[in-house]
Amino acid sequence: MGTLPHDRAVIIPLSITKLMHGQACGMIFALTVIKTATVRVVIFFFHLPGKNTR
Repeated sequence: MGTLPHDRAVIIPLSITKLMHGQACGMIFALTVIKTATVRVVIFFFHLPGKNTR
C-alpha cells in the first residue's frame, strides 16, 4: 500500500514537512485506512449485481 516506514511514499512527505516518523504516524495510519476503504467501496459498487454491461 505504500505506507511502510521505509517506503518512498512515506519518506518524501516526512522530509518535506520536517516531521519525524513518530509525529506523523497517526496521519499515515489514517491515510492508509482512508485509501483502503475508498478502494473497497469503489470495487464494491463496480461489481454490484445488475451493473454488468456484458
